[in-house]
Amino acid sequence: PEGSTESVEFAKANHCVLNCEKMDRTSVLEYMACLLGLPGGQGLPDALTEYTIALADGSPHYVQEILVELQNGNAIQVTDDPHGSKRVEVVLPDGKSERQALEDVEIANWIHTSMVGQCMSLLESLDPDEAAVVKMSAVFLGPFSVPDLAASSSSLWGGALRVDLLRLFKACLQLRKKDILADATVDELDASSHEIGSKGTAHLESMAEFPHFKLHSLLLRKMAQSMTLEQQRLAIKRQALVNRVINQGLPARMENVRKNRANQHIPYYYLHMEDATAAR
Repeated sequence: PEGSTESVEFAKANHCVLNCEKMDRTSVLEYMACLLGLPGGQGLPDALTEYTIALADGSPHYVQEILVELQNGNAIQVTDDPHGSKRVEVVLPDGKSERQALEDVEIANWIHTSMVGQCMSLLESLDPDEAAVVKMSAVFLGPFSVPDLAASSSSLWGGALRVDLLRLFKACLQLRKKDILADATVDELDASSHEIGSKGTAHLESMAEFPHFKLHSLLLRKMAQSMTLEQQRLAIKRQALVNRVINQGLPARMENVRKNRANQHIPYYYLHMEDATAAR
């Protein structure tokens, strides 16, 4: 891998490196059934399988750590049914579904695991601009653009310069090279347009003006959210939604504002200075 240590380079030189591909969905299900003692994979809740597949990202070691931590935290239980076979149950708090119960698990408390430790190390190794982009991008469940990020940190309406937008865009490109961010697809942009209640293709055309990215790792999203206060997350999303509505619903007014700002302002007393001098 890129940036590997001397030991890895030594192993490569002696042909002792084994490159493993990520586990596919079927392999993850079989491995989960093996770890939980479920023959044939029967008795696995759909919410648990989807949660584990998204969080593990194809790593068998992560799958093992997730199941162990969920069992130790009493989030899941392996029980015996009347027919003598085993099944897994998600412990449900009052009024919550299986998916909501798993989403509420505090992954940041698993700091002793390698999956959380490696994720924290990755976040700490990023540049300040890149780390800020990851933390802000964790707020958006769907695609986001540079203006969405800049709405709360470097808004042009707040006096920021366009070079600030360029810095955010450069950070997004660097994160894409590191496989932390990915380009959003047209279908994802269409689904994201419903987040502010827009209809038709007008919003899609406005969104197509800027490159859109997405944070595809659930583990990174969870860890980045744990490093950001709830008030900060709400402010980031609120400012981004307000900026989207302004760009969509008030284009004519915004164009007039741009023209007025571009016009040179000459104070009134400068215009009538000659008349005042002549009158004296």
